[in-house]
Amino acid sequence: MRGLTLLGAGAAHAVLAKSLFAASPPGVSHAAADLQLGAQVMHYGGDVVGMALAAVLAWQWYTRRARSAPRFGFGRAGTA
Repeated sequence: MRGLTLLGAGAAHAVLAKSLFAASPPGVSHAAADLQLGAQVMHYGGDVVGMALAAVLAWQWYTRRARSAPRFGFGRAGTA
């Protein structure tokens, strides 16, 4: 469930960044080049943050699975 949420948030963030790159919001008086640069930083920065969050999610899943799995065919970890 957390993975799907991360995927959905990343997609929404990318769509918002692309729409900001294409057209500035009403009432904004900044130069178009500044707005496009900000949208590019938002788009690519969001990709980096998304990959970092995915790595944390995978690490948590891996450590939780490793703790709960029996080792070397014995019952609980450390028992013979």
